[in-house]
Amino acid sequence: MAAITDAASEFKSNREDRMLMGRCHTKLAMLLKERKEWGAAENAFRQALAIRRELAVEVRDVPEYRAELAKSHNDLGWYLSDGSRRQEAEAELREAQVIFKELAGTPNAKPQYRLDLARNHEQLGTLLLRTPRRNECEDELRAALSIRKLLADADPAVAEYRKLLARSYSSVWPGSSSLPAAIPRRRLPCARL
Repeated sequence: MAAITDAASEFKSNREDRMLMGRCHTKLAMLLKERKEWGAAENAFRQALAIRRELAVEVRDVPEYRAELAKSHNDLGWYLSDGSRRQEAEAELREAQVIFKELAGTPNAKPQYRLDLARNHEQLGTLLLRTPRRNECEDELRAALSIRKLLADADPAVAEYRKLLARSYSSVWPGSSSLPAAIPRRRLPCARL
């Protein structure tokens, strides 16, 4: 951990190095989480978020920096959702969603931004499934499904799009209320019975 902190001060002036440092903190956080070092993992996620926030504010016109910031919010939200801090988790996931929507809605947006937005909707839906707000869960899972369907239809040769679409479909079952016309009628796990 000390080595990463020392390296961070060396890289402070170079934006690309700082972006890489944010990624290193995220990878460290994931390793610490696996080792059940909860406090250290959360600290590493928050350090990654701080680095990425600074870059996104400093250079607003570089979409990759905003995408990295959104990923940090998403990662921290995912981490916090494992415990009893669901409100904090939801706030982080929603913050990520705002940025992902902005990036995905730009002309010539990278497909990755749409994939990240769909993943965020899915994670938020999964979080909401564990709350009394199940109708919001359904909305989030439908949004993920809709985005993935659009990507798979636009470029059927990309196997990853079809795989993710199948994953979205696997979270549904027959007998639903109203879904968008492009999506077969199914019932999501969080839909009211």
